[in-house]
Amino acid sequence: ERIRPALKRGITFLSDRYSTATLAYQGALGLSDGLAEACRFAEDGVRPYLTVMLDCPPRQAAKRRSGRKPRRR
Repeated sequence: ERIRPALKRGITFLSDRYSTATLAYQGALGLSDGLAEACRFAEDGVRPYLTVMLDCPPRQAAKRRSGRKPRRR
């Protein structure tokens, strides 16, 4: 609803999640059967030009999250 129209207007679109995150998270849980195909279907041909992964040690990530309230929309 938002990505494709923005791209058609020549707008650069930034997203903090995409199917690569889904593949990583669900794949790590062993839920990879048919997952790549489902992601391709959901993407409907819209693919990122660039993917950037930010990484930090698990203890540091947990420390950053401590005290925060969960954000759900």
